[in-house]
Amino acid sequence: MKIIKLNNPRAAKALETIRYTKKPEVFISASITVGEEQGKAFKETMGFCGDEPFPVFYKLRDSRYGILGFKKEFPNASYYPVTTYRYGEGYSNVNVELTGERVGKEIAGEELLGFYDPMVSRGTTAVNTVSMICKNGQVEVLSTFHFFVAEPGLERLTLDLQKYFLKDYVIILGMRGFEVDTSGYMGAIMREQDYGDVMDGTWFKEYPREVEQKLVEDAIQKGARLEVIMAYILSLLLKHKYARYPNFERVPTSLKVLATKNWINAAMFYLQQQGAEIFIYDWEQRFLGTGLAVPESPTIAEALRQMQREWLIDVESEMRYGRKHEIYHITPFGDSYLKSVYLPVLGRNNLLTNFNSKLEEAIPEVMTGKFGDLVKKLNLQKSQKTMLTND
Repeated sequence: MKIIKLNNPRAAKALETIRYTKKPEVFISASITVGEEQGKAFKETMGFCGDEPFPVFYKLRDSRYGILGFKKEFPNASYYPVTTYRYGEGYSNVNVELTGERVGKEIAGEELLGFYDPMVSRGTTAVNTVSMICKNGQVEVLSTFHFFVAEPGLERLTLDLQKYFLKDYVIILGMRGFEVDTSGYMGAIMREQDYGDVMDGTWFKEYPREVEQKLVEDAIQKGARLEVIMAYILSLLLKHKYARYPNFERVPTSLKVLATKNWINAAMFYLQQQGAEIFIYDWEQRFLGTGLAVPESPTIAEALRQMQREWLIDVESEMRYGRKHEIYHITPFGDSYLKSVYLPVLGRNNLLTNFNSKLEEAIPEVMTGKFGDLVKKLNLQKSQKTMLTND
């Protein structure tokens, strides 16, 4: 038995991208990269040249992009989808159906078989699939390919394989060492943990939002105030996107202040001045080239970095007023996560009413006009003793 872990920088970068980003096209590109690197590793391990015609079965939904990368290295292999249906508490059971022409007796003469499944948590899908493709034939070598593997699933799979009397079993994986929680997920992918949901942009279709809510709620109750601040920033950006006047008339885009990093800092500072409890205690003062003093928080900077990495927000360059500006937007995933996870959790923990009411009151002041007009309303000098630390 050989367990090969990808360890080259290209694969490592792609795996980290898969763990964090929720942007489908970026997620898909990284999946193809990992599949290609697994194909290269399999060639090197087995001494293959890449023209070997062996059958590879792959989990239909999750593997369809990783397998594209693998095909680059083994174009002559035959590829057959495996349809799965998970059920039971924490997805503890699975039905497996092999599709395609070469099943049953037609596999009997194959000495080498492959199975591709990016995620192995409990190992239920892998064990059931391997059982179906091995039971009718005299398979000598079986290789399975995975992105992320939990230790319970790996142990179950390797123990089950002993009954097939294989000459060799090769597993090529990206990362291992994860543990499975009661929901059936192992936390390899952050936040929305279902691989297929992220890949297809169908967030919280398979992955229960209640599981994510509990994770966030537990973190907040243990003092993770960054989660609260990120939720508030998403709420601010969502309000900016659909800003309305008190008479419910939409604010024209041309009249909105640009949603830059400076604006986010100034808007949050203004809300805190107005009595919003937003848990930011590290305000600093920075002077722009124009001589204008603006508030800045390292905590907000950290939140923006993390949110951009996870595609809760996106940043686009835009020419306005004769110069380029970096404009922040809430993404479709950020919108979904805010409504499906953050707002219910903050509501249950009495962290929503105060902020929402202050944000609604501040919309005309914060969302419209020019950035300089907003900064002039901040009264920085008055706040220095209690909220602001000067550089």
